[in-house]
Amino acid sequence: ADLIQDCSESITRTKLDFFKEGLIEFLRTLTTADRLNLMRYSDAPVLCFENWQPVTAETLQQAVRFVDDMRARGQTDLFSPLQRVLEVSRQSARPLIVVLLTDGRPTMGVLDSSDIIARFSKANGGRISVFTVGAGDRVNAFLLDLLGQNNRGGSWIFPLREQIPDAVRRAARELSRPVLADLDYRFSGDSAAEVYPATLTHLFLDRPLRLVGRCPLGQKSAVLQVV
Repeated sequence: ADLIQDCSESITRTKLDFFKEGLIEFLRTLTTADRLNLMRYSDAPVLCFENWQPVTAETLQQAVRFVDDMRARGQTDLFSPLQRVLEVSRQSARPLIVVLLTDGRPTMGVLDSSDIIARFSKANGGRISVFTVGAGDRVNAFLLDLLGQNNRGGSWIFPLREQIPDAVRRAARELSRPVLADLDYRFSGDSAAEVYPATLTHLFLDRPLRLVGRCPLGQKSAVLQVV
């Protein structure tokens, strides 16, 4: 898992403290089977480790110090850390999971939400699974929802900033036990069903796998295959 925290001024110190509380608890759920890294960003991304690290007492201690040192300052360039994520190497058959914690409101670089979603999703091509966490009355739910849905992920968005630690805990719980990676699906050739999302998330033991769709009123059956 790669945990990416927005540390710009727009987050505010109070909201960042809630995110930091959640991040520390997320780190405590990791096991020796996991690999981790962290990133913080405002006007530029900063990594905790040069490469993926095994989960040990030492790397967790370094990660906790990295979180403790986070401060809310500077402008928000959201597209730069997403571009940096695309450079991360995937280790063998491990699913590459990114959790982005932000209010989703860039103030520099690429600003348009639709542009960010389209450009990142096209470059990613479903290789990296992106999940987003946000809360508060100013959160950009459009960006956070679609960035996750278009990239084998999802979002946890809550109305109150006080709910941020719970949202991050929920993310940690639901993503902790991956079962099958790189899922795809197809319908029988004669089916006229429209289905969303186009790209499935990985299958997690503690997270529902949801498909939403519709088919013509007169159609009595549709054959679905998940591979």
